[in-house]
Amino acid sequence: ESQSLGLADYCDIRGHVNDPAELTAAYVNADVFCLLSRSEGLPRAMLEAMSHGVPAIGSTAGGIPELLPDHLCLSDPSPVDVAFTLKDLVSHPATYVQASQHALETARTIQESAAPEHLVDFLGSIIKHRSEENS
Repeated sequence: ESQSLGLADYCDIRGHVNDPAELTAAYVNADVFCLLSRSEGLPRAMLEAMSHGVPAIGSTAGGIPELLPDHLCLSDPSPVDVAFTLKDLVSHPATYVQASQHALETARTIQESAAPEHLVDFLGSIIKHRSEENS
């Protein structure tokens, strides 16, 4: 559809990508990542893009609002809303840099909280709590 709208030179709409090198190249070459789902959990693809410093625009579905600043999180996004948000983001270098830094920091925070030592601490606290309940 991007080709029929004359946007093929400006956007790259991908489906599922199996090759890790191709996926990494897509993130590295991306200017913005858009995920406008109506239903979503915590979107791994968005986090992967953000870990490469790619600013993201998303809907308010699932965990997306936890990852994005309010001005990049669109409730019931129309094509016009998305276009204005994209234009605002890429037309203002300071805004773009700030969104890129936010993406990196958010991805880093999520990654650190999922680190094995945090999981071990979490499971240990559950075991301790259960032991205390049974005592």
